[in-house]
Amino acid sequence: MLHHIEIYVSDLAKSTEFWNWFLTELGYAPYQKRESGIRWKYGHTYIVFVQVKERHRCRVGLESGFSCQIERAGG
Repeated sequence: MLHHIEIYVSDLAKSTEFWNWFLTELGYAPYQKRESGIRWKYGHTYIVFVQVKERHRCRVGLESGFSCQIERAGG
């Protein structure tokens, strides 16, 4: 199950404007908004856009956190 995705962006306002309609169409709803980022939530999954400086350690890009469960046959 996907838990969350963090996307580091260089322009939070433009990224929010670009992605808002699409995430809303998928059923996500704005959940938390701060000066440094915005989070959309759908069930237990959320997507976060985080404003970063050009020389931030995380840079502009993508980070995800997910968990997997594997069922073994026969126990």
